[in-house]
Amino acid sequence: LFIDLGTNGELVVGNSQWMMGCSCSAGPAFEGGGVKCGIRAAEGAIERVSVDQETYKCNIEVIGDCKPEGICGSGLIDIIGEMYLKGVIDRKGRFNQDIGNKYLECVDKVCRYVLVPAAESATGKSIYISEIDIDNLIRAKSAIYAGIKTLLEEVDLGTYDLEKVYIAGGLGKNLNIRNAVIIGMIPDINIEKYHFLGNTSVTGAYLSLMSDNKYNESVKISEHITYIELSVNMKFMDRYVAGLFLPYTDMKDFPTVEEYIYK
Repeated sequence: LFIDLGTNGELVVGNSQWMMGCSCSAGPAFEGGGVKCGIRAAEGAIERVSVDQETYKCNIEVIGDCKPEGICGSGLIDIIGEMYLKGVIDRKGRFNQDIGNKYLECVDKVCRYVLVPAAESATGKSIYISEIDIDNLIRAKSAIYAGIKTLLEEVDLGTYDLEKVYIAGGLGKNLNIRNAVIIGMIPDINIEKYHFLGNTSVTGAYLSLMSDNKYNESVKISEHITYIELSVNMKFMDRYVAGLFLPYTDMKDFPTVEEYIYK
C-alpha cells in the first residue's frame, strides 16, 4: 500500500502485477494548511512533540534547532496523538477541562492548547493548537483511513493482508508512525511494515525531468493503475463519518491502541 499524505491524499494498493488507486481529498491540514499555527516542513517548524503526563508541558523538536515558527505535518500528528493518550483531549477532539492543564486557554470562546509561549517563539506569538484545528485534522485523517478501508475492500483485502505500507508527503523527516496509528489515520498493523519515504512527488518529478527512462517508466505505471472514484462511494462516506472519532468509532479496528488506552 502506498499513501501520499498531501492535499489530495492519493492511495495505491497492489503488487508487481496489478495496481488500484484512489484520491480521498484529505485537504491541506497535513501540509500546514487549515491549521492556525501550521506551516510547511522547513526550518523553524516543530516536527516532533511529546506531552509530559504530569505537567502537560509540550516537549518539542524543531527543524534546524532554532526558535519555532509553527507546526508542520509530523508535529501535528504527534500533538493529536499525544494529547489523546495523555487525556488532554477526548475521542471527539474536545479538551478535557478538568485536569488542571495550565497550558489550556480560551480566547473568543475557542479553547486552545499552548505548545510554545510567545516569549519562546520566533514570531513573538504563542504557538498553539485549537479545537477548530483539531476538528480539521480529524477530518483529514478520517478521509485517509476511510480511503484505505474502501480501497482494500474493492480488491477483497483487509489491513492485515498488507505486507508493506509506504508513506509519502511533505510532512517532515520524522513522522511518528505510532502516533499516526493512535489517531486512526493509518491501519493498526505491525509497525515494522511501515516505511516513510518523505516527499516522493518532488523526487519523482526530478527523476522524470532528468531521465527519459524514468519518465517513460512513470507513464507506464500510471497506465496500469485502475482508478476508483470515492466521492460517489457510499461505503467511503460511511467510513469517513465513523472516523470522526479518535481513533475510530469501532475500537476493534485499533486493538493495540485500545489496549494502550485502557491498560
